Amino acid sequence: APWTRGSSEIAFFVVAAEVRGRGIGRDLIRQAQQDALSAGLINMVTKTNNQSLLRFYQRTYGAEVRDRLKINGVNYYFVQWHLRQ
Repeated sequence: APWTRGSSEIAFFVVAAEVRGRGIGRDLIRQAQQDALSAGLINMVTKTNNQSLLRFYQRTYGAEVRDRLKINGVNYYFVQWHLRQ
């Protein structure tokens, strides 16, 4: 993946459909970012094929698409954003 050195990766997580919209995903990402900052890392990276989630990362964290990959007709986006204190 096209990741920058000093990055922490969110490899995979899912919030169960019945509890979505309660801020659980946002809390998980917030904790991952805090852990990354505590470890001296400066970027957060992840990948998604979910357009809504991609827009959330872009809107909420200023994420940029670093690369795209199409697998079996599905677009996957590799995204990265700078961590802030």
